[in-house]
Amino acid sequence: MTRLNTLRFSKNFSSPDFRIAIFLLLALCLAFNEKAYAWDESAYNAGKSLGAEMDGKLNSTDDIKQRISIPMTSNESSMRTLDDSNAFDSRIQAPSSKAFLEVLIQPSATGDITSLSIHQDTNFD
Repeated sequence: MTRLNTLRFSKNFSSPDFRIAIFLLLALCLAFNEKAYAWDESAYNAGKSLGAEMDGKLNSTDDIKQRISIPMTSNESSMRTLDDSNAFDSRIQAPSSKAFLEVLIQPSATGDITSLSIHQDTNFD
């Protein structure tokens, strides 16, 4: 009895209506999949302009030292926003011999970032 049901079920696979239904189902899946991974031009442009601005402000070790490290570790200068519109005090209250921020950037052969790792000591223990 089970064998007959299996044979009847397998006969349904060869019907044209079943093939059309499967084709339409696959077409719908592909149509909605494309929208889920759609390219967002405005987000790309915003990220690109922010990256260019950061590259302009922090493009050397001395610039990073002047804009981030010195304001966080000494009283020599205040930290500023990226567009230099605001300045504020930001001091590490509990200095230690361990690093408070470690940034590891690994570029690929084409120059794209393949790995970005940021470690911050938040409790200074």
